[in-house]
Amino acid sequence: MKKGRVIINRNICDNAKECGGIEVCPTGAMYWDEENQMIGYNAAECIDCGLCADNCPVEAILWGIDDEDYERKNKEVEEETRTLEELNVERYGAAPIEEFIENSVLDEFKNKTTSPYILFEFFKDESIQCLLHSIRVEEIKALFGNGDNVTYTKVCLSDEDICNICNISEFPALVVLKDGNISGVIEGYYDDEQKEEFFKKLVDLK
Repeated sequence: MKKGRVIINRNICDNAKECGGIEVCPTGAMYWDEENQMIGYNAAECIDCGLCADNCPVEAILWGIDDEDYERKNKEVEEETRTLEELNVERYGAAPIEEFIENSVLDEFKNKTTSPYILFEFFKDESIQCLLHSIRVEEIKALFGNGDNVTYTKVCLSDEDICNICNISEFPALVVLKDGNISGVIEGYYDDEQKEEFFKKLVDLK
């Protein structure tokens, strides 16, 4: 039987260092490849426990229970129609794609921004979710008019940091400012299945 029956679907994997598959791998077969900035996999070190696949919330990591199952899943991945270009856009709660700011420069950024609406997404490393089922930032911005009407920026907090402009107990969190004043805060992660609930809360903050 083939050794190392793990497959990574690179078309839907966001290659985050925080990958749960890396965290639970008992042998280091699944690892962070610093040079290529992606999740690496060494089949020679794999013991086919399947833990990495069990801990991938978007099924980007697959494991074949036997050779036949491996070939079937590998073929499905080869025929994948989704693309990295579609996946790699800024999304609420996911790892930043574009440039983000540190908490220390938050007030300076706020004072320089002229948009009527400013949306600050506060995150910590442990709050980062996978891209695949996260809500696109462009959809969020569209609720506020897009263009010069709204500025959306991610703000990184360390474990010791406290948000400079309001109290937040759960991350990620989206703080909505209207004309420089806090209109409201939405705390916690919302995936695409919760989009309607999330958008309703946002509309109430306009």
